[in-house]
Amino acid sequence: YSMLRILDLTGNRIAGIWRDPEGDLCGELTFTGLDALASAMLNNTALQYVNVSDNLLGDEGVGKFCAALTPNEANKCSMINTLVMQGMELGRSSAQTTAVATMLRRNFTLKTLDISRNFISAKEVEDIGLALAYNKALSTLNLADNLLEDAGISHIAQCFVANKEGRCNRVMLSLDLSGNNVEAAGGEALAGAVTAGALLEQLRVREVTLPLGTLRKNDVYNLTLRRCDLAPADLHILAAALDVNLSVITLNLADNQLCGMNAHGTGRYNPSAFFKLAAALASKKPSLSVLDLSNVSLCGVFLNYLGDLEGNYQSQALQELCTAIQELPSLRELNIAGNDIQDSGLEIVNKALETSQSLKKSLKSLNVEHNGLNKFPKFVAKKQPNLTSFRGLAGNDIYGIPEDVCSSGDDFVLKYIKEGKYKPQEKPAAIEEASNDVDEE
Repeated sequence: YSMLRILDLTGNRIAGIWRDPEGDLCGELTFTGLDALASAMLNNTALQYVNVSDNLLGDEGVGKFCAALTPNEANKCSMINTLVMQGMELGRSSAQTTAVATMLRRNFTLKTLDISRNFISAKEVEDIGLALAYNKALSTLNLADNLLEDAGISHIAQCFVANKEGRCNRVMLSLDLSGNNVEAAGGEALAGAVTAGALLEQLRVREVTLPLGTLRKNDVYNLTLRRCDLAPADLHILAAALDVNLSVITLNLADNQLCGMNAHGTGRYNPSAFFKLAAALASKKPSLSVLDLSNVSLCGVFLNYLGDLEGNYQSQALQELCTAIQELPSLRELNIAGNDIQDSGLEIVNKALETSQSLKKSLKSLNVEHNGLNKFPKFVAKKQPNLTSFRGLAGNDIYGIPEDVCSSGDDFVLKYIKEGKYKPQEKPAAIEEASNDVDEE
């Protein structure tokens, strides 16, 4: 078997123990097969891939297995470059995760390690995070579907920041942390790692892999992450990557929970990560020309199934966005539809576009549909002569536009406004009273 390159022992009960369908531990722990495997791993220099997933080895067994991957006194070590250890319940004992950490600290051949589905919590992963700062070989690590949460994510993120000895990880390129209940704090810790110089090219914390390597190399021009279940954790990281990118032309983050809440009110509103994104946009972005932030619940409110507005209206995220877009000299298209910004939010947008000389020249398209508006922005009429596309009828109750003009579509409305015929009007009292009567019923 000296030329064997791939060995898959998934679910083979190589240590003699297993769990029955009820979850009870069965069998008797034995190391006969495990010792033979460890010997083969040390002596077969052709072996490159080993999969021991869904095998329970116990503390001593995991120690024996990891020892075969750690250089001994004669500096002899297995030459395996891919190791899969899914579903081995490593996190049920700190002794097992410590054995993995010890191996990672000294191993110089392993390129890919998969320890997903192992019940590893923040406490158990701390040693692994510390060990990764010394590792000079591992390029791909999968920690998906464990119990890390934000505290555990922070331990992993710390390996990319120089420790007291000046050691930090600069070899890892792909990291999967999905299925670990990562929230904003965990995302912020990973953003710090990106800022500190981590060479990660692919990072997954929830449902989508963030293309950090592409962003860092400034060779991405169109970044579309629409409907990718992005949340504040992702946004912290993405903002850190975008902060140094000067090439992106189109940025589409529509239909995501950028502020922690979706368009149906699910989640908890937290705009802190969005503030980081706005700050990244406000930094020098000479090329950004298309920005789509539709349906991202910017203001923390939503329409319930009856069409009534719910939630606590907050304008900070919208204000930060409007501050940022004033620093984008090439912005041609802006889409903030479906955010329920209301008329008060429209005033914030209006002020930003009226006071920005560059936007008066560059902005060609604006979409404010489905925002609960009763008015159109003033700048459409007089302050934006270069605006050629405006969408604002759908999902808004605009007063002051004749019905025949509205029925003709947005292009006719834009023409009507530019001709100076539109006069903003408040919601008619009769409609207001009727609406109140319905609420009381």
